[in-house]
Amino acid sequence: MSEEEGYHVGIELHAGRYTGPVYLSVMMTLTLTAAEQKLLVHMLKMASEEFSSHSCNDLDLVKDVNLTPEESLEFRTTLTREGDYPEDEVSPDKHYTMDWLVMMHFALKVQRLGGTP
Repeated sequence: MSEEEGYHVGIELHAGRYTGPVYLSVMMTLTLTAAEQKLLVHMLKMASEEFSSHSCNDLDLVKDVNLTPEESLEFRTTLTREGDYPEDEVSPDKHYTMDWLVMMHFALKVQRLGGTP
């Protein structure tokens, strides 16, 4: 792929809420040029650094983000396995993580998807 064509990073965001017998779901694909991908990674990293300086970094994935307990456990397990201490236990009963860590996770994920080291 030439530099003019750029890298295209596809991001799929799934959101939904069980409301009875019907499960509603939304999916979106975002295509980024190489420049947009670099900018998104930079901004997420910059925001992560800024948020890490706040006095409270708790992000409750169930209450604040409306994830299900199962989605929360899956996401926190992913953060733990990709982190510095992958052997740590992940509690199924605690649904919080740190806001800056979530931003850094997505920055690194977008960076890897775009092929940028």
